[in-house]
Amino acid sequence: MIQHPNAKTVWTTIEAEAGQIKTVLVVETDLTLNPSADGYDGDAVNDLVDETVKAYGNVGTIDRIRFTPIKPD
Repeated sequence: MIQHPNAKTVWTTIEAEAGQIKTVLVVETDLTLNPSADGYDGDAVNDLVDETVKAYGNVGTIDRIRFTPIKPD
């Protein structure tokens, strides 16, 4: 499990790609992920990515990691 203050929810899902099933780790974050948006903090985003890769990068069952912002209510 990732221990990062900006990783709010983490789960796995699957995607079908060219006839293959890919396991995707989804990390929901409160960070702004669009570099051109107000409030974007590149250092915080890079830190979240680095910590996630450290925690899950060598897990053989994960094919890719996706970061997504929390949807506003």
